[in-house]
Amino acid sequence: MVGLQTAGGLAVSKQQPERPESSGRTKAFDGRRAADGRETVDEMNELFWLVGLSLVIGVAASIEDLWRRRVSNVIALTAFVSGIVAQSWLHGVAGLWDALLGSLIGFGVFLIFFLMGGMGGGDIKLMAGFGAILGSNLIVVAAMMTAIVGGLMALGYLIVKKLRRMARPATAAATPLRKEAIPYAPAITLGVL
Repeated sequence: MVGLQTAGGLAVSKQQPERPESSGRTKAFDGRRAADGRETVDEMNELFWLVGLSLVIGVAASIEDLWRRRVSNVIALTAFVSGIVAQSWLHGVAGLWDALLGSLIGFGVFLIFFLMGGMGGGDIKLMAGFGAILGSNLIVVAAMMTAIVGGLMALGYLIVKKLRRMARPATAAATPLRKEAIPYAPAITLGVL
């Protein structure tokens, strides 16, 4: 009971609707909502921490990938460990398992591209780290968004490459352009955020 109100001299009790307890993470962010449909403070804090963590790791990975054309194991491992810690802290044992499953999904989604030679090992390890941070539900959405952003980046890269080839003098056209890898960490970061 919240309090007593009087209506015509009679005491009337007003009960507040009960919020069911969460028994684990079944929907993204447990699906907790206030009575009027707004996100709860806990949900907002969780989102803040997960987005902040993803942003810091994503920016570090993107800078390294643009600069060195690789994502180091240190960044991927930092993402994985911090995701395990964050999910465990937020959701207990259920969060630990969700982070491990998210990591497995993140790794598995892009493994086929690695096996075909279209993506580096650091990229799939980074995606596994983001899977630990986001959990099993959100990593699937992030993977789809990453694929879209990565496809658009690759298309832009091909257009620029074609324009460069057309702008080269005829004597330079005989020498082939060196093979360049497209840094994929920026696409992963944008897809995750």
